[in-house]
Amino acid sequence: MATEAAVGVRAAVLLLLAEAPGHGYDLLPKIRERIGTNFNGAGMYRALRKLEDEGLVESSWEDSPGRGPDRRYYDITDAGLVELDAHAAHLKSSARLIRAFLRRYATLPAAEPL
Repeated sequence: MATEAAVGVRAAVLLLLAEAPGHGYDLLPKIRERIGTNFNGAGMYRALRKLEDEGLVESSWEDSPGRGPDRRYYDITDAGLVELDAHAAHLKSSARLIRAFLRRYATLPAAEPL
């Protein structure tokens, strides 16, 4: 069973690829900046390979600009978009539950200020 953090990273990678295809090291600063996840390159490539094995992303090799090595670019598949929709629906539902919980919590006499 996947941990909550792994599910979050999985959803974040799918979201980034839905916004624009990219290679792993191109995605690293984006995931750190937009999602706030401290993720390393090895972890990014493991996540991308797992998503590709599951048919949620696909990759292709492209020439690197300049003198660098060719790069493997990743893009989300239709199945990946379906999974991304499921993640978004789950997060939306969770957000509603969290808001309702915090509203009720705030009414308790001994509640810490939020």
